[in-house]
Amino acid sequence: MAQEAMRDSDEFMVHDNGTVTDQRLNLMWSACAAGMTWDAGSCVGEPLRLNWNGARHAARNSTLGGHDNWRLPTIQELRDLVHCSSGRRQGPDNTDGGYRCDGGFASPTIVEDAFPDTPEEMFWSYSPSLFLSFGSMGVFFRSGGSFHRDREDLYLVRWVRDLD
Repeated sequence: MAQEAMRDSDEFMVHDNGTVTDQRLNLMWSACAAGMTWDAGSCVGEPLRLNWNGARHAARNSTLGGHDNWRLPTIQELRDLVHCSSGRRQGPDNTDGGYRCDGGFASPTIVEDAFPDTPEEMFWSYSPSLFLSFGSMGVFFRSGGSFHRDREDLYLVRWVRDLD
């Protein structure tokens, strides 16, 4: 079943300190994957690949933009960043995974004006896997899909913080 999957660049406010405010959801995001550096509207450098515990620890210790309350996003928060340029998205599968973009879509599946140079790779969420006892979920920004992964695997991370 196809679902609408369009985020508009107007929903995001890009700041010059490497952060992005999601005005629809009242969240602040790191503009770049952890390990990359914000440089005048671009993300440069090599992203860090961390296991799930390393990703949580790195988020808690970040002071990006002068803030010290960063965390890993939930799977729903990460899914909300997915932008399917086709305007269509598949529904979930029987594991609550899936959600891939459908039809002809551009990669990475994210609003690039707000999140430039996003690697087309898996990003960790905080949300536990319902099917892997030592797993959590993540979003793969090549397809926009969400997947279950072992927490010892190495993936990327984008931090988020609540604005409330």
